[in-house]
Amino acid sequence: MVAVLTKPNYLILNIINNSSEISGSATYNEIIQINNDLAALYGSHYWDIRAYLVSQYNTSLPQDVIDYGNDVVPSSLRNGTVHLNASGNL
Repeated sequence: MVAVLTKPNYLILNIINNSSEISGSATYNEIIQINNDLAALYGSHYWDIRAYLVSQYNTSLPQDVIDYGNDVVPSSLRNGTVHLNASGNL
């Protein structure tokens, strides 16, 4: 998709892991590797939205604290396991 752009104004967002793809799991490691590859390939056109969303956990919500410890988007910002809710949609 980037190859067909006629202007250099674009932003690549990385892959967000779901709530079962916790830190240290095989799928988590694959996602992180893909995200690292995207960062290397797209440089300043890349934004790590996954890390940003994980950092927005609510310290007063026990499940959010658990999610943060698992390096997943906090429950307060998503519907179900991965889709962002209104609060998660910046």
